[in-house]
Amino acid sequence: RFCANQPDAPTVSDGSGTESSVTVTFVEGNLYGAELQGYRVYMNDGLGGAITYRSFVRDTSQRWFTAQGLMPDRDYLMQVTVVSAVTESLRSTVLSARSCGVPATPSAPGRKSSTDRSITVRWSAPADSGCPMTGYRLYMDDNLDDVAESEIYPGAGDAN
Repeated sequence: RFCANQPDAPTVSDGSGTESSVTVTFVEGNLYGAELQGYRVYMNDGLGGAITYRSFVRDTSQRWFTAQGLMPDRDYLMQVTVVSAVTESLRSTVLSARSCGVPATPSAPGRKSSTDRSITVRWSAPADSGCPMTGYRLYMDDNLDDVAESEIYPGAGDAN
């Protein structure tokens, strides 16, 4: 059977990132009976430049690509195409992936001061893993049942 239809563009999502890499995951759409040959990955320089060809993923069972050796704390724009035995698909939607990892876990909060109506806590900031931290989330167990009923967003905190 002969097929001449262009494959559908893949669906892309943000796989993960570290301070020097970003990963895009993808799933091909309809191939219209054509044999899957691989995927082409396109990305920019993380500084707003044009999105250009970066790599070919030949292993058709691999549904991800990791770009390594990147500068930390940058937004990289990525697109993927499907390459079939017939032709290449249109590019996927643009995915913005940030080159920074998940920050390390901060130290457990400790009491800095308290009154009969309030408590002020402190903790040590963790390593940022390549990107500036924008805040913290504190979880509080209000009734000592080991379940956090309250969630607080105090911002970046202070160094004290």
